[in-house]
Amino acid sequence: MVLTKLKPNEKRGSILLIFLRIHLGLLILKFIFEVYRYSLWAKIYKGIPITQESLIIVELICFFSSAILILLFITCVVLFIAWLYRAYENYIRFQFQPPRFSLYWTALAWFVPFINLRLPYLLMSEVIESYEAILIQRDFIRYKPSRHIVKSWWWITLVGAFLALAFIFSEGLLGYFFLVIAHAFLILSGILVVKMISDLIMMEKGLTDLKDVTVDYGDDPTLLDNEF
Repeated sequence: MVLTKLKPNEKRGSILLIFLRIHLGLLILKFIFEVYRYSLWAKIYKGIPITQESLIIVELICFFSSAILILLFITCVVLFIAWLYRAYENYIRFQFQPPRFSLYWTALAWFVPFINLRLPYLLMSEVIESYEAILIQRDFIRYKPSRHIVKSWWWITLVGAFLALAFIFSEGLLGYFFLVIAHAFLILSGILVVKMISDLIMMEKGLTDLKDVTVDYGDDPTLLDNEF
């Protein structure tokens, strides 16, 4: 029997999920705040007087909350890339079928213009569909937990991103409306990505339970506690 040695990825996934859930919680709070901010600016455009102090406080809250969300988003992207790199590496190690892309595209795909509109989705779909096929073939699972979630997650994320861009290039109250709707789409995207990654972590655990699979910690078993 030939053993397939997988690289440990559970800790990366767990840390990623923690940051994603924090980001999602703050994004929900930001959405509620943006609804209030939109109503405030709607009053201003209708000529209803608003104190300057109230407007300054609202805009300061908006600035600092946006800065925190951006920093958290960047952290989540870095963690996501590290996790996806290891997941795709394990998929290649399994040799279930030849990979469609080079391992390095798991990082580059997010930053190359136009390619980043499609390739990250294809990478995630390839890993999920292959993991599912392996586990179903071995009678480990009899259902497909995430295949359709990936497509929904990616389209909702793209729509949210384009709505955020529409806010930047729009003027007046319409821009604030685009921003509120963008937050709603990004919240849905956050919920789906948490579900998707949770399912993938579950499938990776399933793979390590197969009889012909081991987890490769190198020469030092203590790497289990320091898999980064």
